[in-house]
Amino acid sequence: MIYLSVNSNGNNTEGIGAMVQAQLLCYSITKMLNVGFYFSKFKNFTHYQHYNVSQEEFMNDVNNFFNFPLIDESKITKKINLDKLEKNVIDDFRKNYQEDKNLILEFDQKTIFRFFIHNNVIREAEKKSIIRSLKNNLILNKKLKKRFSKYEKNIAIHIRKYTNTDCCQSPKRDYFDESKQQYYINLLECLSILYKNNKTTFRVYSQGSLNEYSFLNSVRLSSKKHKLSFHIDEHPLTSLFYMINSNVLVMANSSFSWISHLYGEHELVCVKEGFDHPMYSSNVKIISKNGLIE
Repeated sequence: MIYLSVNSNGNNTEGIGAMVQAQLLCYSITKMLNVGFYFSKFKNFTHYQHYNVSQEEFMNDVNNFFNFPLIDESKITKKINLDKLEKNVIDDFRKNYQEDKNLILEFDQKTIFRFFIHNNVIREAEKKSIIRSLKNNLILNKKLKKRFSKYEKNIAIHIRKYTNTDCCQSPKRDYFDESKQQYYINLLECLSILYKNNKTTFRVYSQGSLNEYSFLNSVRLSSKKHKLSFHIDEHPLTSLFYMINSNVLVMANSSFSWISHLYGEHELVCVKEGFDHPMYSSNVKIISKNGLIE
């Protein structure tokens, strides 16, 4: 059988979002091409430094949480690294490789991402719930679980913060700073009006100090049934699990937000203008540059 694989080693520079993103895209592509998916466990992620755990403990938690299917290494016949992914190339391997042999075709993240975009795999993934079906595999350790009521609207708001481990200088990252306070005030007030008839908790997921987000306490909520909940420097697996399972997801310009969208079945997803990753087609609204939902 032919299997596709993508790198799962963060090389001490990458975090959960970028590395899991690659696996989800590769998994979707294998379903589209009718081949197998090969995954070797995640290793060497960064960002563990914020949570008073060793990298080994962090990686164990990450692998247990995502619970991607594994194949017995002893059953692998051969691995080939390729720098180009095309359907006809896969078809040629399928025709010329013995059925009783297991061949792994390995690709880098850029190649997988390029194929996913150029072949509009997002539509196939959405139509068949390819990635969403993997949500059933997620296992959140009891030590990481939080109180999360299903009897209210949970609105997850991801705010990306510059840190010593998330420090890319590209303006596309759109990190939070004081100049963006009014943006988030406007955004929360819009959402509060939209859900004025519901018991609602606005859950703010970010890093830094709680004081940096105290300005949100000035937001004019439209109902006494609305409240704010701050999840600052929470373990990323906890945040990710509840972002995935929220009713509404407000994304930052980040892969961490994007995989929450890909896994989730949100009734509403709000994304910033100019976000350059493909999105599901339903229930997605654009947030304008001043924080208003269009």
